[in-house]
Amino acid sequence: MSYPEIPDISRLSVDTRGAEIVDDVTEDKDSRGIYLPFHTESVSHIALDIGGSLAKCVYFSRTSRRRSSTASSKSTKSTNRNSPPPLQPPPSPKPNGTLTPNILKPISNDACTPVSPLYSSGGSYFDVQSSSHSDSAKIRPGFGSHGRSKSKHIPGGQLNFVKFETEHIEECIDFLRNLIDQSANVNDVSLDQMRASIKIVMTGGGAHKLGDVFEDQLKTAVAKEEEMECLITGLQFITTIPKEVFWYSDELVYSVSHKKQKKTILPQEELPRPSPNPPQFSVSFDKPTEFEYPCLLVNIGSGVSIIKVNSDGSFERVSGTSLGGGTLWGLLSLLTPATSFDEMLALSETGDNNSVDMLVGDIYGSDYGKIGLKATTIASSFGKVFKKGDNNRKKEFKPEDISKSMLFMISNNIGHIAYMQAEKHNVDRIYFGGCFIRGHAATISTLSYAIRFWSKDNHGGSAIRSPSPPPAAPPKYESYTFKGRELKIRLESFHPLWAHYLWNASRVFCNYLINNNLCKGKSVCELGAGAGLPSLVSALEGADKTVVTDYPDEPLLNNLRINVGECLEENAQNKIKVEGFVWGSDIANLLAANNGNKFDILILSDLVFNHSQHNSLLKSCKGLIAQGGQCLVFFSHHRPHKAKEDMGFFDKAAEEGWIVERVVEERVGVMFEEDTGDEGVRATVHGFKLTL
Repeated sequence: MSYPEIPDISRLSVDTRGAEIVDDVTEDKDSRGIYLPFHTESVSHIALDIGGSLAKCVYFSRTSRRRSSTASSKSTKSTNRNSPPPLQPPPSPKPNGTLTPNILKPISNDACTPVSPLYSSGGSYFDVQSSSHSDSAKIRPGFGSHGRSKSKHIPGGQLNFVKFETEHIEECIDFLRNLIDQSANVNDVSLDQMRASIKIVMTGGGAHKLGDVFEDQLKTAVAKEEEMECLITGLQFITTIPKEVFWYSDELVYSVSHKKQKKTILPQEELPRPSPNPPQFSVSFDKPTEFEYPCLLVNIGSGVSIIKVNSDGSFERVSGTSLGGGTLWGLLSLLTPATSFDEMLALSETGDNNSVDMLVGDIYGSDYGKIGLKATTIASSFGKVFKKGDNNRKKEFKPEDISKSMLFMISNNIGHIAYMQAEKHNVDRIYFGGCFIRGHAATISTLSYAIRFWSKDNHGGSAIRSPSPPPAAPPKYESYTFKGRELKIRLESFHPLWAHYLWNASRVFCNYLINNNLCKGKSVCELGAGAGLPSLVSALEGADKTVVTDYPDEPLLNNLRINVGECLEENAQNKIKVEGFVWGSDIANLLAANNGNKFDILILSDLVFNHSQHNSLLKSCKGLIAQGGQCLVFFSHHRPHKAKEDMGFFDKAAEEGWIVERVVEERVGVMFEEDTGDEGVRATVHGFKLTL
């Protein structure tokens, strides 16, 4: 019996209209699917990329509606994604949905869906042209040039992602065998028919080494594709999808606050060498189809390959390094109890590399201002580990601290090499990709920060070009009325830590403090204060002592001191102190500012959006709160699709023994009109009280 021909994988149109990541289906964020509600093109193959450390598998399962994640959400509700997971092997992955064999898709030339170049709804079609059908190493942009789909079927489906350790590749083979078996059963076809109707398309080094093994054991066709050509084709594809290519920079902040200016060019600032806690720059997105030549693609897997894509679409590997994700994984496997890459990243999120790395302050005792080095700058990665004659010193280092130091070391090195190659080849656009990044904020931030420093802001991770920056804009002021008196709150003209806004939550916070007469005679500490409005009102309300804190960045702290001087009378000024503080670090200085005592009231205004810092915030709060004290947390869901992650702060607090009580819910208006998401959600300020 003959079966219909498998659709040519060299030309596959992907309809990305309405595409969305399916959150909360799995605890493994790398295995979240992509829902494609309008995709109709036949997909009868499984994609497999086998690298030195991981084998990554992608397959498409047909569905006409988005899968519900309710059940999964219930089962994982108590899981804290910011804390290290249990140090034990993860369970074997199971197929999510089934394949649809090509035998069930009859050819229909008259029932077809036109393919348009772009859609106003924000999605697009992208015509993938397989590298194995090219005569030269070039990529050719295309948008559905073949015009019509050959098959008719229900639109909608999901791209499913799953990964395996290459060392245990037999688990991947077992997974695919189960997927094929289940698909045959669900579609009511024989196993032979199912195998004949699909194809495994492989790339990566393992495709050459293991291709025959997959073909023999799974009894299905295997096609091998060249890795570098797949990388470039994939890069071109991903640039057509909204909000998939992004960079960490100040540009979005500057453009919002300077809408009347035609060019959104960043003010030039002196940047220190990559620091142990690089600022969390705002996220800016490329517009779809904004792919530009020439550029560099820095693909970070087990090792690192740096590929230059030329103006004519040709490409070449120009550099690389053996110090990549495999290095991090290997060394941390020796130095920590973690058994997977995800566990290592989770450890790094709660670590403090200051106990492992030698800083400039450890050598000079303070900043080395003459050459622009701050005391907190890393002078030597792992520089504190070696100490002559002390054989027990290694026992003092925590796995979390080691993980964070190693992550910074590898990421900074990659960023530096990428910058040097961009300079050498006169390229001002750098794309970072690869499984090493995996959406990890500290990794992305460190790569971006390294590029910013070494290039003096002329390059950026993913895309930044700033030829002739204008001088910094003057500070701006916002007003708040305190009992008939206008307080003029000075704001930074822009700041990577968002201190250039007077947030709605801070205004509602102040009203709550005043209306409930909470501050008189109390000690107050504000974390992540920004411009410090709630702290100023606390002092005006008669707080016995107020300590206002934010990240130890001098312009930020100086702005707080200016607000204290301009908004408070001398008597109140004597009862308030500005301190630099990194969440989760030593609280001794903050307690010393309150005569060695803990605080009656803790203020957290618009901080819970920083999901990776929930653990550190709660650690600091627990150390700072006095017996019988209260921690007040006010915020808005500026990103409605991340509301659950925002609320994860309170789930974690409850797990740690805090009593959580909602005290405020007030609609006040949106901060950013141009943002997406439900306006009612973005316009509402929520207030919670936490007590122990």
